[in-house]
Amino acid sequence: MAEVSISQFMIVGQVVIVRISGDLDADNCAVVQQGLARALAVHDPPRLVVDVSELSSSDSYGLAAFLGADRYVRETQGRMLVAGAAGELRVELRRRGLEAMLMLRGTVSEAVAELRMSSPDG
Repeated sequence: MAEVSISQFMIVGQVVIVRISGDLDADNCAVVQQGLARALAVHDPPRLVVDVSELSSSDSYGLAAFLGADRYVRETQGRMLVAGAAGELRVELRRRGLEAMLMLRGTVSEAVAELRMSSPDG
């Protein structure tokens, strides 16, 4: 079974950052789903940056976890940006037409700055 880890921390401006690393697949996507659900519950509406710069790969189950979080964010008038997708993961997102839907940004700093600028309380 592949290994995945998820960590969460909050920064100024009510932006929650979730860092996902390892290999995300059907065997461990529940861990990521639970971590994303916790992060989405911190603020209403949620403002979330998902840092995937250390995520090596993701199968369709893992991508479904991101899409589920994105759907929730849109339904609650929040925003979610995915930062740091590179290599095999970026190719897979592009191949499946998910680059624009998941609102990819190059770095966590760029994503946080964008969310803070769009926040009424900065």
